[in-house]
Amino acid sequence: MRNDNLKLGKYLAQKFDKSIGVITYSGTLALELALIDCNFPKNTGVIVSSEVCSSIINTIIKLGLTPVIIHPQKDMIFTNEEVVQVLQQYQVGCILLVHQFGLVNNISKIKHNYPHIKIIEDIAQSWDISQKNYKVGNYSDYIVTSFGKTKPLSYGIGGAIMTNNESILNKIDFCDNVSREGKNILYSYAYPLCNKINIKKLMDNADKIVNKQRKVAKYYMDLFKDNKNIYFIQNNYLNTWHRFPIWIENEQYFNYFLKLLDTCGIEYQLPHKIEVDSLPVVKTKAIIINNCKIKSNIILLRTRVSNTNYKSKISKLKKLMINN
Repeated sequence: MRNDNLKLGKYLAQKFDKSIGVITYSGTLALELALIDCNFPKNTGVIVSSEVCSSIINTIIKLGLTPVIIHPQKDMIFTNEEVVQVLQQYQVGCILLVHQFGLVNNISKIKHNYPHIKIIEDIAQSWDISQKNYKVGNYSDYIVTSFGKTKPLSYGIGGAIMTNNESILNKIDFCDNVSREGKNILYSYAYPLCNKINIKKLMDNADKIVNKQRKVAKYYMDLFKDNKNIYFIQNNYLNTWHRFPIWIENEQYFNYFLKLLDTCGIEYQLPHKIEVDSLPVVKTKAIIINNCKIKSNIILLRTRVSNTNYKSKISKLKKLMINN
């Protein structure tokens, strides 16, 4: 099992210039392994955006660490300036980057100025994205991802952790004597049926999924580029493929536009009504930075559409926008 797992994991890790990869039961457990391997003292701060799912926050709390939750003041991602302010005020050991909706956190300057801070990148929503002089994974100590059905690596179960730190191998139970003869506490997070996963096929399919989503995102960008009521969160469809976020300041137009989307059968979602830091356990265990609401009237247009007639739906939306 060990050799099968590490062989497949390494194939995936090489895409992100890491030497070690381990296939895990889930992306959440991959994140847990990364935090365990960091060996932080209790209550060490882990910086994370308020725009992540609750399982990430729960994992940090579960390990006795402190989520330092930053409410982004701009474009749904926190800035380097916001991170520096937190680093100067709190005991922080790690920055967790989720790159929510494909919006990239360029952390290269932070890593250069604070080399002791660990960087964990969750690439489940940021497969193959980059900025000028920055590619996801370049500056991280650990990369984690999920193989969930809604993710590019769509296997349905499992996840992976990638790193250059060999110490992580001493913490995983691979169900062999090499693992169990050691003195360390072992974690049974390695996925035992990893040899059933065709990683190469999974990665090739991920590229196809993302390319299709980028095409849909470009349709939206081209459609809205001259609309003075609709603002882009980021002017780059190459990155914002997981969801295409737009912002409508005018309340009346926002409600009108939602009706148009419903009429055309276009899939979308609104930001979560229950914010992570409103949960009781988070209130008592986390540090909240810039505790304020995100921009209102944000719409997250789905780019992973469930059928093939999205072009006709977008064409219908275009006609309705012109006629009204």
